[in-house]
Amino acid sequence: MLVYKFGGATTRTVRGLDRMCDLIQIAHADELRKLKRKRTAGGLAPGVVVVISAIGHTTRRLRSIAEDAEAGKSLFAGNTLERIIERHTQLAGSLDLSPRVYERTINKFHAIAKEVASLVEGVTITRELSPRTLDQFMAKGEQFATVLISALLKESNIPVEVCDARKIVITNANFNSAIPDSQAIEEKVQEKIIPLLLAGKVILTQGFIGGTLEGQTTTMGSESSDLSATLIGKALHAKEIVIWKSVPGIFTADPELIPKAKPIHHLSFEEADEIGRRGVRALFQNVARPLLEQPLDEHTTLRITAPATKPLRGTTISRTTGNPVRSPKPIALALEQNIATIYIRKSQNGKSKRKADKQTEGIPSFALNRAFYYWASDTEITICFRRDERRAIFRALKDAGYEIQEERPLAALSLLIRTRDAAQNLSVIRERLLRSLRRFPLRALLPVESSLVVLIDENTSVDALKQLHREFFE
Repeated sequence: MLVYKFGGATTRTVRGLDRMCDLIQIAHADELRKLKRKRTAGGLAPGVVVVISAIGHTTRRLRSIAEDAEAGKSLFAGNTLERIIERHTQLAGSLDLSPRVYERTINKFHAIAKEVASLVEGVTITRELSPRTLDQFMAKGEQFATVLISALLKESNIPVEVCDARKIVITNANFNSAIPDSQAIEEKVQEKIIPLLLAGKVILTQGFIGGTLEGQTTTMGSESSDLSATLIGKALHAKEIVIWKSVPGIFTADPELIPKAKPIHHLSFEEADEIGRRGVRALFQNVARPLLEQPLDEHTTLRITAPATKPLRGTTISRTTGNPVRSPKPIALALEQNIATIYIRKSQNGKSKRKADKQTEGIPSFALNRAFYYWASDTEITICFRRDERRAIFRALKDAGYEIQEERPLAALSLLIRTRDAAQNLSVIRERLLRSLRRFPLRALLPVESSLVVLIDENTSVDALKQLHREFFE
């Protein structure tokens, strides 16, 4: 059993879409041979499940449409929607689709666009963009991609069956950052996906989006399509989950910023989970979490690679890292420039204070789940978080009765360290880090889990990253 996830960056060109088809065809042929043997031997169903993201910048454009509608700028929203339709139509026209399939595909694009236009009309009238409505906007990107890619796979004689992720990836109703329900997902996978795999079908579904048991559309947070793949892979007890990226794996630093960055061939689930939360672009922050929860006798592996003509080995992520290191070893650097910092205090207003008192215990857990870093004192709480989370965090904190003061943007520069155990002394590495950055104005240096995290001004963060990479990896 294989789960393949293709991001929007790998499917935004005809070449990328063709390569995706080739990879799926090869994998399906191999799994089909296993399926014939399994019919007599018993066991878990072989097969291929393909998880896709919205193509290119579609999700960002849909958010822009929603925000323009809230501001009453329906004309701007309409122009952006036209660009989305035009982009998908151009891709469809560049593929080798039959006239009948092409016409049906274009009609489906316009049907989705009509749904977006209806959402725009409603928000423009009310001037209110609720989290629930925003999720309805954002989910349309995956719907556009599903129409295009399913048409291409069918024209390539791949027996594809579309399964709507909103009926499989069951979440709570925390719109914009919904929390998946692993047990419910496993039940839906057994009900809806396994029978199709046993019939020899390739399953096509969407990342990023999910749904409540009541049928409401949700999303699990920015860039969460990778999480969708690992949730489904865990429910299927998949042998391997492959996340196809535009970069061939995880490196010691972002290769676009550090050309000398070195590939990392292996990480543990724990290391991948942490480095994802530190801001590595190749990993969504919680992508490895479902696999961490697997029973010890299951051995699903996760691989990050690129759909090149001859795919590189990439980065394999599994339960262990092999022999433990004798002394702490730096593994990778991560830079998150999209950091906002706020100070929050309980409101002095009597009514708000009572409301805050009731929810005080819930605020730290909320901050830890959504924020980069968190500190608390007797008088205030400091939270660092990604700026694209600002809307949801501000809304939740204000509803909980907190006053908010925002500071200027910072960057978080993290050094992930592999240790034998938590008690190993990191003082030598810490001193090397501080000595290397002695010419940079640092706001803070924090030990966080298995990382040393530097908070630094955004405008000097890339230079600091380069300096640390020279110190530890070159």
